[in-house]
Amino acid sequence: MVQILFIEKDESQRVLFKANAIKTLGVEVIERESSEEAVSLIQLLPTLDLIVCKEEQVGSQDVVDYLMNDKLTIPLLWVGNKLPNYKNARLTPESSNYEKILLEIKKMLNIEEAIDKNLEDAYQAVDCRYFLYINSTSLGCDIFIKIKKEGKDHFIKCFHSTDRFNREQVEKYTHAGLKEFYVPSSHYKQFMNFVADKLVIKLDDSNLNPEEKVTLNAEAYRLSIERIQSLGIDDFTIEVVQASVNAMMESVSDNNALSNFLKMMSQDNLSYAYANAHLMSLILHKIVDHFEWSSEQIKSRLTYAAYFHNISLKEEKFMKVRSMEALIKLNASGPDADAILKHAYQSSVMIDSFKEVPEGVKLVIKEHHGMKNGVGFAETPNISLTPLSMMFVVVEDFVDDFLSFNGKPSKADLEAIIAKLEKRYTKLAFGETVKALSKMILGK
Repeated sequence: MVQILFIEKDESQRVLFKANAIKTLGVEVIERESSEEAVSLIQLLPTLDLIVCKEEQVGSQDVVDYLMNDKLTIPLLWVGNKLPNYKNARLTPESSNYEKILLEIKKMLNIEEAIDKNLEDAYQAVDCRYFLYINSTSLGCDIFIKIKKEGKDHFIKCFHSTDRFNREQVEKYTHAGLKEFYVPSSHYKQFMNFVADKLVIKLDDSNLNPEEKVTLNAEAYRLSIERIQSLGIDDFTIEVVQASVNAMMESVSDNNALSNFLKMMSQDNLSYAYANAHLMSLILHKIVDHFEWSSEQIKSRLTYAAYFHNISLKEEKFMKVRSMEALIKLNASGPDADAILKHAYQSSVMIDSFKEVPEGVKLVIKEHHGMKNGVGFAETPNISLTPLSMMFVVVEDFVDDFLSFNGKPSKADLEAIIAKLEKRYTKLAFGETVKALSKMILGK
């Protein structure tokens, strides 16, 4: 795989560049904070395919000097105003955004043509459940299923671009065990936009009953996360996220919200990711009223935090890791372990693109594993957190234990969970949150 070294002192910029480069180019990005660290890496990896360095980076000229003195030929993309005296350097203006920088990288590595050809030939998997909310493809593209024949993948057309189909036709495939349809990759973004638009419209349907609202919003949540992971954050993503958050706030405000949720869980209709976000929002809405600083604004802030706190993680098994012990037990690869350790920080950075997110949400997300810098897991309750973050930490701990049971936990199970929380969280807002939880869950 193509390896790119990206040198940048600002961690949030490194996170954004890496996410965009992996998504757009399919390359491996190695980040380094300082020029000194970068030179040390180049010494170990003189076969790097490309280096991206900003002229304003402290010590940037040291990188150039090392390349020249060691007579290396690694291509260098220089983000600045003056091209350095290095024969394999290319200049891109200091004002260049990441889209411009990635375009230059594609040109320098001659991968643009290969990527475009792969896009024309490839198919993109799409969850079958998205088709339950539309009644025609209406996309100008055909829909396929994948079968294996003689050891090779074959894509068989199941719906033509002009076909109209209903829910029952789609359910024939899902009941047979099919989980994914396929669309041509060149139409994938168009398809996702189309489904997002349909879901947003349906979420505004006043005729939906509470259970239908939760089910539909679970799909909107799934779509939001998938769009962010595969297409990045664009106007359609922001639109469906906003509609989904609004629907979640409406659902958890219902008097029968908890019973509706438990019924949906018993039917196994919700993914872990959505169940975690929805149940956290529901409980936070209820117990925050036990605090004198409760307000509708605070409830909104907590709902957004519940919705977004795991947004940077791709797999649900990663979302269940809440300690170093659990991380070691998972035996994840280096990049996956790094993503888990940093996900609180990375999720807090990603929400910058959502302008409707209330003030204070970013901090709660960053601190939701008890670490002020958003990296790692607190071994003991951190009393330097904000009260809102303390509340969030306790509720997440409860929800993770709650969802670890197959089905609804028994009264004895709930008492055991609360007892564990009472032992761990005793001070300040931590302890007050446990008391409020106990009153809500056990009635005492």
